[in-house]
Amino acid sequence: MLASKAVLWDKDGTLLDTFGSWVAVERKLAKAIATEFGFSYFMEQDYIQRVLVRLGVKPDGSVASHGPLASGTSEAIINEFYIAFCEMDSFISVKKQRFFDLAKSKLSAILEHDPIIPIPAQGSQEILNFFKKLGLYQGLATSDSLVNTKRDMATVGFLDYFTFIATSDTVEMPKPHPYSVYAFANSCNITPAEILVIGDTPADEAMAIAAGASFVAVLSGTGTVQDFSPKTHMIQNLFELSYYLTNRGLEEL
Repeated sequence: MLASKAVLWDKDGTLLDTFGSWVAVERKLAKAIATEFGFSYFMEQDYIQRVLVRLGVKPDGSVASHGPLASGTSEAIINEFYIAFCEMDSFISVKKQRFFDLAKSKLSAILEHDPIIPIPAQGSQEILNFFKKLGLYQGLATSDSLVNTKRDMATVGFLDYFTFIATSDTVEMPKPHPYSVYAFANSCNITPAEILVIGDTPADEAMAIAAGASFVAVLSGTGTVQDFSPKTHMIQNLFELSYYLTNRGLEEL
């Protein structure tokens, strides 16, 4: 008897490999903001570095699982740009709302000129098909926007797998709050305990635990073994999950 009747997926770092592209975008955005306010070259480089550190980008370019870039909403990410700006000794005063409007405008221009091309994580197509053949409901819970999420999923051909999508601009309380799990359960007419959450950050784990759902951590995204609780079931990639479920089933998850 299958313990799980539905799967709630994280998007970036779990089903898609996009963080490398997003780091490059955040660099461009920081540079654009620095240029807008007339920063010198050295101030510009200082600002870019401050932003990346605040977003959780490590010196080697990888992304920390606890950082805003890994699991924060777009508003939370722009707020880190604003805090970094306020930390600068630039003697430039700007109202927060004006800064946010400027950052969003610059970001839109950057993405329009050089859009991010989502890359499916290894094994994602296979495991989505696996769950579909089992007749399980599949949903998405992401800190990204609905427009971006639908675009990314449509680009890689995954959109039709999902009957439910929760994004930062469609739910009142995004991850790590358990609201998305509750909403998904309600949409499927099941209990949270019958849902398996799959993600790559501690925010995904916290959401699942708070809701009473099962959780599997994928280590091919931003998360490391040390980021999750000792009892959490962890897999290296989605190919491993497919193999595990094929051979052992969902009873333990």
